[in-house]
Amino acid sequence: MAVAPLTRRKAQLELLTAACAGESPARVAPRERLSGVSSIDTHLALLERDGVMLHWPSLDVDALAGSGAWVDVFFDHEGERFAFTAESRGRFVRDLGPRANLPLLKLSLPLCVERRQQRAHFRLSLAELEPVHAQLAGMFAPDTRIAVRLTEISTGGMAGHIDSPAASHLQTGDLFWARFQLPGHAEQSELAVRVTNTRVAASESAATVGLAYCPGEDPVNANIALQRLERFVARQEQRHLDRRTQRRGR
Repeated sequence: MAVAPLTRRKAQLELLTAACAGESPARVAPRERLSGVSSIDTHLALLERDGVMLHWPSLDVDALAGSGAWVDVFFDHEGERFAFTAESRGRFVRDLGPRANLPLLKLSLPLCVERRQQRAHFRLSLAELEPVHAQLAGMFAPDTRIAVRLTEISTGGMAGHIDSPAASHLQTGDLFWARFQLPGHAEQSELAVRVTNTRVAASESAATVGLAYCPGEDPVNANIALQRLERFVARQEQRHLDRRTQRRGR
């Protein structure tokens, strides 16, 4: 859960520089599971002008050797935990002093770095709940409005269906205000979100969009909304676990 976003870009880059210099341990969680691998342990290595370098994972993960895979990166630094989302740029080799020709995983320079709990997000499917709709308003283009029928929600982001024509106007990294109402809650929630991916369905009449939460202009109200969402997801996660336990006990 984000508790105090690093809102200044300079502070984020200084944090990444220090974490790379100290080779902070990191966990890489691909947005789409790779051959049964849900997360990969490694270390930060180097911050470059256009990206972040991590030590190449000990696992042979071919999908990360190419470009285009979106990942969540969780890392520790000075007793705190942080996270960012980035796109894989593939496998590179750098000469880091005595460790010549060291294989590294290069990621795009993240748009934001946040304090977070280092744990996998429970992705709550909304299929069994009442429909949840979100309205997206462009952060830098207020006239841009997109309706999303949410299908998944977690403490790290959300996903849902939109019309294909709307998807054609979206690009990875676009920023929006997302307004939505959780089932059983009278309050409206509003969070700043970043587009992480879009995919047009086979029918070409609908598309899916992935959104990650990011710092906004009002951290106080954002934290209230995030805490409300975290409690909602935690309750649903517990119900999910209780049902699994009951099924196993039969």
